[in-house]
Amino acid sequence: MTPCRKVASIAALSLPMISIAYFALDLYLASRAPTLEQWQAAAEVVRLEWREGDTVVFAPQWAQEGAPFFAGLNPVTGEAVDWYELQKRGRVWSVGFRGAIPEGIFGLSEVERLDLEKVTVRLYEPEPTRPKLLYDFRVRLEDARVTRVHKDRREDCEVWRDEAWHCGTPHPWQNVGRRRMDAGGTIRDVIWAHPLDKGEPLEVRWPAVLFGKRLVVHYGYGQRAVDSENKVEPVTFKVRVGEETVIVATLDVLDNVWHEEVIDTSGRAGQRGEVVFTVTAPDHRDRYFGFTADSWE
Repeated sequence: MTPCRKVASIAALSLPMISIAYFALDLYLASRAPTLEQWQAAAEVVRLEWREGDTVVFAPQWAQEGAPFFAGLNPVTGEAVDWYELQKRGRVWSVGFRGAIPEGIFGLSEVERLDLEKVTVRLYEPEPTRPKLLYDFRVRLEDARVTRVHKDRREDCEVWRDEAWHCGTPHPWQNVGRRRMDAGGTIRDVIWAHPLDKGEPLEVRWPAVLFGKRLVVHYGYGQRAVDSENKVEPVTFKVRVGEETVIVATLDVLDNVWHEEVIDTSGRAGQRGEVVFTVTAPDHRDRYFGFTADSWE
């Protein structure tokens, strides 16, 4: 038998074995998957102890076939879980295959567990030693001062409408507001800050932030910016605390990371002061951009 025929024979014999292996894997996964009745039972467990502000995640995260049973219970169904934001909010329910633990969890401690037939329900609460959140910039967006810095003048945006600051007549995307945005693999609650055109800075300033030991800033493009054909220019993001510039970041047009920066503000702890965020881009087409910031005790 020639080498070529030998390879062909081995390949022909392998195909049935591969098919059998995949069939066996499908049967195994099907045997592990909860039934609709079991998902319903898990949802009832959560509903009985539900509190306003609770969130439901799935373990593993791709095991979301039970999500419809948790309607109204704030289920997270994105590709990833934003554990930073969840540990700010409060309690988190993990629901999934029996024994599964959520990936990447931090800042939360397991306080309750219930093993049903094929589903495990876990309840997590913020760790008692977690520092206190002193100032959530997104929540306090109405305290901000928004300014468009033109070459010859500064234009203050003084119209607050629909959870956003507008300059004059409200605009659907040329504003600074509270939005939900697909960024870094999941839907996030962000401060929407679409840059202006021709490199003119968009400035968002909080004049009286209460400082603790650290300032945590997150920022990045929305997925639509990364996917857009108009990948013409990057966005530059700057953060100033008092008179000190603490972040200068220019994001590549293909950057799909939700970035985190932790700034040491222990020297200002207990004081109030100004924090300014500036967003610029040479071309504003499809530059969907957002950020968040929090001051921690």
